[in-house]
Amino acid sequence: MNCISIQRPALAHSLGSARRSSARAPFLLLVALAASACDGGAERTIEGPAFATESAVAEFGDLWEGETRRHSFRLESVGTEPIVVQERLDTCGCSAIEWFEVEPDGTRTPYVTNEPIEPGHVLQLDVTFDSSGRRGPFDQPIRLYGPFTGERAELRLVANIRSLLEVEGTDGALAPADAALALAGAVYAGNNEARGGRFVDLGAIMQGQSGAAQVTLASQAGPVALSITGDPPPDVLAALTPLDPDARGRAERWRLDVELDREARVGSRLGTLTLLSDLEGSTGQTVTSRIHVQAAVRGRIEVVGGRVAFGTLDAGVPAVRDAFIAILDVDVELPRAPELELVAMLDGPHAEEDVSSWFSARWRAGTVDSPAAVTITAGPLPQGRFGAFDGVVRVPLGDPRQPWLEIPFAGTATGVPVPGSTTSGPTLPQGTDPAGASSPPR
Repeated sequence: MNCISIQRPALAHSLGSARRSSARAPFLLLVALAASACDGGAERTIEGPAFATESAVAEFGDLWEGETRRHSFRLESVGTEPIVVQERLDTCGCSAIEWFEVEPDGTRTPYVTNEPIEPGHVLQLDVTFDSSGRRGPFDQPIRLYGPFTGERAELRLVANIRSLLEVEGTDGALAPADAALALAGAVYAGNNEARGGRFVDLGAIMQGQSGAAQVTLASQAGPVALSITGDPPPDVLAALTPLDPDARGRAERWRLDVELDREARVGSRLGTLTLLSDLEGSTGQTVTSRIHVQAAVRGRIEVVGGRVAFGTLDAGVPAVRDAFIAILDVDVELPRAPELELVAMLDGPHAEEDVSSWFSARWRAGTVDSPAAVTITAGPLPQGRFGAFDGVVRVPLGDPRQPWLEIPFAGTATGVPVPGSTTSGPTLPQGTDPAGASSPPR
C-alpha cells in the first residue's frame, strides 16, 4: 500500500502521478508523498492528515464502445488527524460515482463533502464507467479538493475504447477513420471524428421530395444482434436489415436505411440514431452505439438572400428594403394579396422592447419583369431610442407543408438624428425608390 500524507505546506504530488499546478490553491487538497510514512514496506502512523491507497489508477484495458466497467478506489485515513474533502469533480462526465465512508467494522455510510474522515476509516469510491460515445485512448481524472494550500489529488480512469460499428463504403471496404464517403449524389456517410463519429448526411432536400440513404454497418466484434432504440431524430425514418444472418438473426454486417419524411417541414434536421448491440460472444453486455443524422429541408418558396439587413439607422430617416421571393417548385402558386404579420423587438440598454410599430410591410405581386417581393419600411425611427433590433415578417402561403414564409430582418438604431432630418416628415435615403421598393437583383 502506498502511504500518502497531507501536510501544510509541503511539496505536493497528485495521487500516483506527476505534480500538477492549479489556480485553485486556497481550496485544494494537498497530497504529498511522505518517505517517512513507510519504513521498509511496513506502514506506521503519520503525523497530521494522510491517505494510503494501493492504486490511484483504474486500468480498464480494451473496451468496445458502449461497454461499462466498475472499479472501487479505497483511500484509507492513516494519519493522526481526520481528512476533509471539500469538493469532488468527475471531469469527463462519463462516470457514475458512489461515495462512502467505511468504518473499521465494515459499516458503510454515504460520504458528504466537508465531513471528517477519521483515522482508520476509508473513503471508498465505487465508480461505474460508461464508454458510450467515446473512441480511442481514454485517460480522465477524478479530482478531490480540500482546504489546504497545494495541489489537487487525482484518481484516474484509463482505457482504450474500440469502435464497435463502422460505416462501410459502397465497395465493401471499411471506411478510414477520418474519411467521408460519397454514397449517392449529395448524400454522405462515414466515420469522421470531426463530425462526431459515424454520420449520415442526407444533404439539402426540397420539401415534399424524398431524401434517403442506404449504408452498411460492419461489426468489429463478430456477429451481433442490432436494433434501434428510443426515438429517431425528427422526421427521420430508419430501419435495420441483417446481411447473411445466422439462425438466430445475428450478423456481422447490417444494412441501415435512413429516409426523411416527405411531409417534413422546412428547416434543418440534426439528431442521433441510437443502436443497441448484443455482445453475446464478447462480454455479454448490451451496448449503445450512436449515428449522427442530418439533413436540410428547403422550402418550395424561399427568400432570396435570407435575412434582410437594414444596417445602422439614424433617427428621423426612414429606410426601405425589399425581400425578393424565389419559387423553387413550379407547381406552387403565390398568394395574390396575403395578410402579412410583422413582429420586431429592440434590445435596448435596459430591456427588450416591442417596436413593431416602427416598421411596416407590404406585398408586391410579381410581374414578367420582376419577382414577387415583400417591402419592409423602417421608420422614421424616434430619437433617443437605440440598440439592436430584429424582427420577422410572416407571409401566409395556405400550403399545409409550408404554411408560412418567414422573412427575418435586423439592424441597429442609433437614436441620433441626422442634421436637417425630422421624425415627422419622412425623407427617403439616397438611392431608394420613391415608390417604396429598391430595384430587384440582376
